Amino acid sequence: KELEDGLLKQLAEAEGDITENIELIESLEDAKRLSTDINEKVIIAQETEVKINEAREEYRGVANRGALLFFALGELFKVHSFYHYSLSAFTSVFLRAIDWAGRRYVGAPIHVPKQLELCQGKNAFQKFRTMQLLLRAGAKGLIGTDDDKGPGKPSTQKELDLPARLKDLVSSITYQVFNFCRRGLFDKHKLLFTTSIAFKVLVRDKMLDPDEVGFIVFGRKSLNPPPLHPEMQPWLSEAAWSGAHACQELKCFEKLCTDMESDQTKWQTWVTDERPEEKTLPGDYDKISNFQKLILLRQMRPDRLTGAMRKWVGENPTLGKRYIDEEAFDIFAIYRESAPETAMFFYLFPGADIVADLDPLLKAKGFTIENGKFINISMGQGQEPVAEEALERCMKEGGWVFLQNIHLMSMWVKTLERKLESSQDPETNKDFRCFLSSEPPPLPSQQSIPEAILQNSIKISNEPAQSLRQLLFRAWTNFNQSTLDACKRPRDFRTLLLGLCVFHAEVNGRKKFGNMGWNCGHLYGFTLGDLTQCAD
Repeated sequence: KELEDGLLKQLAEAEGDITENIELIESLEDAKRLSTDINEKVIIAQETEVKINEAREEYRGVANRGALLFFALGELFKVHSFYHYSLSAFTSVFLRAIDWAGRRYVGAPIHVPKQLELCQGKNAFQKFRTMQLLLRAGAKGLIGTDDDKGPGKPSTQKELDLPARLKDLVSSITYQVFNFCRRGLFDKHKLLFTTSIAFKVLVRDKMLDPDEVGFIVFGRKSLNPPPLHPEMQPWLSEAAWSGAHACQELKCFEKLCTDMESDQTKWQTWVTDERPEEKTLPGDYDKISNFQKLILLRQMRPDRLTGAMRKWVGENPTLGKRYIDEEAFDIFAIYRESAPETAMFFYLFPGADIVADLDPLLKAKGFTIENGKFINISMGQGQEPVAEEALERCMKEGGWVFLQNIHLMSMWVKTLERKLESSQDPETNKDFRCFLSSEPPPLPSQQSIPEAILQNSIKISNEPAQSLRQLLFRAWTNFNQSTLDACKRPRDFRTLLLGLCVFHAEVNGRKKFGNMGWNCGHLYGFTLGDLTQCAD
């Protein structure tokens, strides 16, 4: 525009023969040259836009997976009032999953020169481990070879394998979002969330038929089933027969009822078996998919569906065992995801000792009650001013505040909500952390904690394990190598410690049977804290 205005002005003010006006001629030549440059850049920009659009389309599948997971989290509040998640919390997990995509090690960053310095003069095992890390990093092109990068930094010369990168992104985003949510779910809801994610993902990828999924979710029954054959009545209930008749809506089961009547002996063996999910189905039905076998269990043996569903998810190549086998409780991993503006919200269960769970982290960071960097307040009548003063001081000076039993302060939690909102101020000390604990409300739909606190916090449900395997795993992971090294006879102590963990798992596993087998009416909880004291 300025060039055009300048040319028009010079033409209007020109006197005499304009072909002899050198300044005007030079201006015209500059305008022509600039116009040519602009046209060339426009062509380049159009080509670049096409390339960007093509690359962006390649990532559309990743975006679809992220949207699916976000809306899956948004539906969880229908299950329990504690399950609220904000867009900002989801975004932080989503971005972290992108950073971790394709990485097998997600701990603290490893710097090659520092690792070489640390291993000098150390034992042979540490030197071997360091060289192993360096070899793996070099094989993956992660050790810099550029002059401007230097050793121990990422290399820019490695070409991007886009299909592999997209696969890693989808896998990482799915698991990280799932794991972030699973950590804050009650045990009874974890399989529900796992199967919900599995169904949504596999239906979106067209690996499952929505009609078949409907049978698993709703357990459809036929309203007008044919009369049950008299010889089948002793081993097949009316509800199971109604479910089998409803299955005939699906093509793979269109002759199910007829086949059951014609081959009653084999079907009776399968239906009445203690573990039908592990047995061979009669006739050609053994050739159906594993998911279709779940439909038969859902319709005729719903009591065996839970175990079969766990096995199906664990064996599914899209998901895998990590969606079933939960990682051990790691307070350090949770802390790495936290921030001054993100509170850590613990659920309270009978026998839970959250301070004991925080103790390894407190010792590692040097935060204690004695030095004033850790403030532990059990909320009750008259503790509101103390809690508010502690929050304000730690936000300015740094420190950790643990407010226990906030469910008892139904009127004050609104004030707490506003206090935590102020932690989002950029001037908040980076060392500030807030820990909260609350008992779940009596009814799942009851809202005892403000929604904003739940949305912007990391929810942690360290519920006592139920199965013997989980109980033993949690008891054993309660100890580390330093516990074994503290004894002068580590080999003997390891055997005794394992026996103690097995005893702890068995005692807690028998709680579901109540007082049966005990010589007292009241069962004392054998907690992890008690286990630690016994080991000491």
